[in-house]
Amino acid sequence: MFLLIFYVAGWATGVALLFYLGNTANAAEILLKGQLFFGVGIGLIFNAIWNLFQTTQATKANGKTPYEFPWEVTFVAMGIGLTGLLAPFFSDNFNLAVIVIVTAFLMGSLVAHVFTRMVRNGTDLINHLAVIAYILLPITLIALCLLWRMEINFAVLIPY
Repeated sequence: MFLLIFYVAGWATGVALLFYLGNTANAAEILLKGQLFFGVGIGLIFNAIWNLFQTTQATKANGKTPYEFPWEVTFVAMGIGLTGLLAPFFSDNFNLAVIVIVTAFLMGSLVAHVFTRMVRNGTDLINHLAVIAYILLPITLIALCLLWRMEINFAVLIPY
């Protein structure tokens, strides 16, 4: 759920920065950095904190018992979230590495949540919102990274 909230916050921040800066030539870079900071960074850190302190609710949403909770996933999400916070301030290659790691992590989480839904009949709304975020965020990151790397000039595409 937190990931979806901060995914939207990443878009809102990127669009606000575009209007504030008035420079649409590097729009893909600005939107990507907003998604890395908010969607990946803050979103995964809040997700990890919620899983850490609300273990009973997190496991209930996934149809598990608290003893089956994968603690290591919480700390991996925290680590990836920290790299997401740092990514906008580091090199392009660091951003690409964070995107690859986030995509692999969220695809694994997607498989786990879909498996939970099918096998254990997890019907909680939080589980469904997580699945949506696990699909949207990697697709967005990859698309924005490709647009940024191809150096598409949005100033030509967006009339003033």
